[in-house]
Amino acid sequence: YNTDLFHHQTIESLSESLESLVEAIAADPETPVRSTPLLPSGQQESIDRWNATDVQFDPRMSGYALFQAAVKNTPNALAIESDHESVTYAEAEKRAAGIAHQLRASSVAMGDVVALMLPRGVDAILGILGIWKAGAVYLPLEPDHPTTRLRAICDDASPKALLTSGDGAGQRQLHLACPTIDIADCATVTNWEPDIE
Repeated sequence: YNTDLFHHQTIESLSESLESLVEAIAADPETPVRSTPLLPSGQQESIDRWNATDVQFDPRMSGYALFQAAVKNTPNALAIESDHESVTYAEAEKRAAGIAHQLRASSVAMGDVVALMLPRGVDAILGILGIWKAGAVYLPLEPDHPTTRLRAICDDASPKALLTSGDGAGQRQLHLACPTIDIADCATVTNWEPDIE
């Protein structure tokens, strides 16, 4: 093998996997390949242990209630991470509160639909949390979708606000009558809770 491309440990691991596969096929040639183990049992057990990440939670709790529980129990733990930004639960709560506060100031009420047109990433997740905190429902809009499709979705859903980023190009592109809120303009807010109507 080319030592410039592969480490010795990688080749050993591949060799063990190939050996395990050949032994399994020789032991039971009638077994379909999709059911044949590809890893030696020790490696498979390690992977199974690493992937044992099931968490028990109350299925009656909303996504936002689960988030609030994490804020309360582990405020300094990492909540959201991307290539460019990391946000703790406490920071996410403050930023979500700022978004919710801005939405409520723009006359978004409990149960209203808020269009969310942000690229996938930290801001999109914070936008969803802020919309939930305001008591509203989010309508995801993919910024790369054709304008006619986005307009049809908005015509059908009648959002009360558009949460986006940048210079409000989203509203001009869609010609929505509702206010456009730039997520960058939403200040972080501490200990803010919406009035439940």
